[in-house]
Amino acid sequence: MKLRISIFLLFFKILTQQIFAQNTIIGTWKDFLPYLYVNSTTETPENIFCATENGGIFWLNKNDNSLHTLSKISGLSDIEMNVISYNIENQTLIVGYKNGNVDLIKNNDIINISDIKRKQLQGSKTINKILCYRNFAYLSCGFGIVVLNLTKNEIFDTYYIGKNGNSLAVLDLTTDGNSLFAATSEGIFSANLNAPNLADNAAWTQWTNIPNFDKTFNAILFANQNLYFNFFENNSQKDTVFVYNFASQKVSSLENFTEKVNSLILSKEKLIILSEKSVSIFDSQNRKIETITQYWNWMWVEAKSAFFDDKNSLWLGDKNWGLMKRISDSNFETFNPNSPHNSHVGTIKFIDNQLLVVGGGKNSGTWDNLFNFAEFYTFNGEKWTNIVENNYRDFISIAKNGNKTFVGSWGNGIFEYENGTLTAHYLPENSSLKNIENTNLCRIGGLIFDNEKNLWATNTNVTHPISVRKKDGTWKNFAYKKYLGSSDIGKILITQNGTKWVQIRDGGLLVFHSGNDIENESDDKVLKISVYDESRKETMGTVFCFAQDQDGAIWLGTGKGITVFYSPDIVFEEKNFYSSSIRIRSEINGLTLQWLLSNETVTAICVDAANRKWIGTENSGIFLLSADGTQEISHFNETNSPLPSNFITDIAINQANGEVFIGTNKGLVSYKSDAAQGEEFFNNVLVYPNPVKPDFEGKIVIKGLVSNVNVKITDITGNLVYETTSLGGQAIWNAKTFSGNRVKTGIYLIFCTDFEGTKTFVTKILIL
Repeated sequence: MKLRISIFLLFFKILTQQIFAQNTIIGTWKDFLPYLYVNSTTETPENIFCATENGGIFWLNKNDNSLHTLSKISGLSDIEMNVISYNIENQTLIVGYKNGNVDLIKNNDIINISDIKRKQLQGSKTINKILCYRNFAYLSCGFGIVVLNLTKNEIFDTYYIGKNGNSLAVLDLTTDGNSLFAATSEGIFSANLNAPNLADNAAWTQWTNIPNFDKTFNAILFANQNLYFNFFENNSQKDTVFVYNFASQKVSSLENFTEKVNSLILSKEKLIILSEKSVSIFDSQNRKIETITQYWNWMWVEAKSAFFDDKNSLWLGDKNWGLMKRISDSNFETFNPNSPHNSHVGTIKFIDNQLLVVGGGKNSGTWDNLFNFAEFYTFNGEKWTNIVENNYRDFISIAKNGNKTFVGSWGNGIFEYENGTLTAHYLPENSSLKNIENTNLCRIGGLIFDNEKNLWATNTNVTHPISVRKKDGTWKNFAYKKYLGSSDIGKILITQNGTKWVQIRDGGLLVFHSGNDIENESDDKVLKISVYDESRKETMGTVFCFAQDQDGAIWLGTGKGITVFYSPDIVFEEKNFYSSSIRIRSEINGLTLQWLLSNETVTAICVDAANRKWIGTENSGIFLLSADGTQEISHFNETNSPLPSNFITDIAINQANGEVFIGTNKGLVSYKSDAAQGEEFFNNVLVYPNPVKPDFEGKIVIKGLVSNVNVKITDITGNLVYETTSLGGQAIWNAKTFSGNRVKTGIYLIFCTDFEGTKTFVTKILIL
């Protein structure tokens, strides 16, 4: 009997591992941050760590060249890191952020030191550079110097070295073992490391025997009995690296630059000077060995960090190319995790099991260009493919049909890609699109396919602002400018009955239906409506986003929260076509006092498989609301979740498995929700985990159900222990009874029935 049970459990163990490999646990997060823009590196005996500009660390294992990542989702306390450094004596990786936050990573633990971030201070809180010396880390900050005790994992002291103890921007630090040297916005300062009170600004001496002694010096390094420091000429961008020889007590110019110098580095007895356009390398006698200005003899250098390894190979962390190892001359090998090209997230769509992202945008007020590169990324669940059109700007809309993807730009028409290859570029010369009068700007605000595979495009501020590329490849446009005046138009929605709804920047919506025949305009219906909320008795202003739910209602996001058209099909029939707001109950005196999200600018709306609404806002993160909007189910922001920002730019959902993709102005993440699309029949029902181990505290998922079925769970004798309704095609159980107690060990039966009682299914689960 024991042998049979062991074999039984072994089988379930293998099955459970396979299930978990294919199904993400409900409530878990993933990040899709770019790991290309490296702004700091540090080396340990086993790894090379790289801090990226947009919120993640990755590291290369020197032994097997494997790549690994670490982000806010996996334990870091923040995003937008500025510098990292490794203290070998304490085996501690120090992470400094732009907002003053600090993480210490040691013994597989992450220890957050948030004192600088939380404290009210004069001057920038950015951690500019980190100097590790013995058991301490000296942080160069925008107000002074903060000293970390890496043994006790705490702040040891803070030095305000400005006049009269005031704040002074410290940009870099170095030491010769006896003195501490600071490069600041007001010159070079030094102090004896063994002085009894370095927090007293009187312990610090300003160097006055150097050129431009009271100006900005942003980099400093002690090496080979010399002190090197860079004079940062902020206005002219003509930097000069000086060298002070302690033996002769003389200062001289080492190198002049026509651009900003960022760092001075000593590695394997070589001096490395990193500027915004070059890497200059000097030997111990201050003789220049070489200057690197290009990679592969064609791409410019923007290295932010550099070092030589034990085999004398040069490694660079580049702002545009990530981690690079020089193979020969200007030939480099890159080491970067597969990721999106950038953290820019404009519009996102999930179509045909593929996530589509465009990285352009426009100013939320004036709708002027953001001038991001024309960026287009796709993700198939395993790999990102990045397309960047360097000669164009601001891809802001996207639509897909089969192997063809169409991308709308805010100025350069429509780009057509087939399997990732650019196959056509549509402009006024080869389509019905128009340029804005007296310009060469062909601005496309929105793209969408209708049920007949016709591609509709909004072409702003032109005489014919609506164009359609019919499924046969021919084009037609519509002269609707008289309804719009000089207003810009943007996003477009097609409802279930084929009516098109278009966003207008100055407020309201353009609504039209092209009838049964696109070519025949005699049966077209067109009108411009203001969004007047009958509940509030006020006009709602600009519509920033919209979505139609499973009941046919159109949910609109505005600067005053949410309003809803519950019967959009009558828009052409009703003279007074109004929307309605949703009242929610305030906790104040238990009275119904406020409108739904009335104090929020709503930037994104997406409807999940259970008809619930995911609402993105400009300042408060993302809300999950019940189907009717009256209940808040969840609220995620950058404080209580791994969201990189509270500014939500767009939302898309993989309805098949419930993964919610959330775009922010600082990157893309996803959340595994508990709703999934229902099936027509009970053909692929799956319960996981199964069996449920004693230490499992998550949610049991029953997926592959018909939509919105009744789910009853009983013990083997038929006693009902739990009952629920599936969210779309997925039901959730926490292995507890109605009273909240965990069920006992045993086999439990799961009965699933649709509301008509015509489709039923029974399965089982083992609770240990």
